[in-house]
Amino acid sequence: LISGRLTLLDPDETQGEDTLTDPLVAMSVAEGFRSLLAVPVVARDRVIGILSFRSRTPGLYTKRHQALAERITDQISGPVAINQMHRISEREGRERQTLAEISRVVSSSPKVSEVYDKFADLVASIINLDRISIGLIDEENGEFSHLYSAGMQVDGVGHGSRSEQLTISLAGTLASDALVSKSPIIISECDRDKLKERFPGLMRGFDAGLRHWLGVPLITEGSVMGVLRIASKTYKYNEHDASTAERIAAQIVGTVANAKLNDDLTRKSAERQTLAEISRIVSSTANLNEIFDRFSELMSGMVNFDQLSITVPDVDEDSLSYVFRRGVNLPDQGAKGPYPLQNSATQEVTRTQNSMIVDLLDEPWVATNIPGLLMTYRHGARTVIASPLISD
Repeated sequence: LISGRLTLLDPDETQGEDTLTDPLVAMSVAEGFRSLLAVPVVARDRVIGILSFRSRTPGLYTKRHQALAERITDQISGPVAINQMHRISEREGRERQTLAEISRVVSSSPKVSEVYDKFADLVASIINLDRISIGLIDEENGEFSHLYSAGMQVDGVGHGSRSEQLTISLAGTLASDALVSKSPIIISECDRDKLKERFPGLMRGFDAGLRHWLGVPLITEGSVMGVLRIASKTYKYNEHDASTAERIAAQIVGTVANAKLNDDLTRKSAERQTLAEISRIVSSTANLNEIFDRFSELMSGMVNFDQLSITVPDVDEDSLSYVFRRGVNLPDQGAKGPYPLQNSATQEVTRTQNSMIVDLLDEPWVATNIPGLLMTYRHGARTVIASPLISD
């Protein structure tokens, strides 16, 4: 807050650096103003606003103008305070009505997918947002699944129902912090490198233009089972937004928990049926092309992928060959190899005999850490999961 007289000089004249970094002053300079008089409006020993005068004429305001402005603020502080209280009361009334409507909407159907768009519209009416999503946490497996989303689309994350979404590593996500703190997380970051260091899981949103995030844990029976995430390109979230989002989370957590339970039961049943079918196909014919084509179709019903492949390493020759490839049409789709084994995902999985999940953050990161996946990255892949085929 600025109290007293402040004269802005022409931009090419000497000006205190601290003064120019003040948001009000910087905005005034950018708009061509050269004199600014700003006086706090005080009610009950609390600043409730600022009365400001701006002019394009340098050096216009004097102590006399300052004294007059202070007398004016004494006269208007009461009406301004009343107006502020009225606006707060109206906002709280709208929020209560909206929260009641959210409760009604989410309880109107056992399937969150049927009411999610309406839910998202209601949230957007009381909290500024460009994107809203609900994700589920699998703490045991260290995974975070996107359940529903609405608003602006983010490449590689999907949009709408869970069938179009991805399951990613929980590490480096906003959800991982919410899981530990069990409280709202507010993030505002315009520096890509800083955000990447702390929350690599938000990089796709950042690259799409998002700069501000609000995450609220969905807590049931004392455990965090998911996260309500709200994001904006320009609006910086505050504690009031966090409090409102917590109340929204409390309204939806029961419905989301039921949806998660039903989803888990349906998914596990489908996986058992698919695995049984894969076993039947493998034992039914010796034609590998026939087996792998059907295998690819069945896998697509269980795991989201753009490309599926089976590789065979030759450690002695330091090479790998493709037995099977389906999906995104790479230039060398039909080639089986051999290809270099060094610095590939196949080499790492062969060495550890453990599965690996990799988020390909950007080309420099891939080139440094897993250069064998550079071609995969350049043809659009952003997440890779690789598992060993182990035989006695």
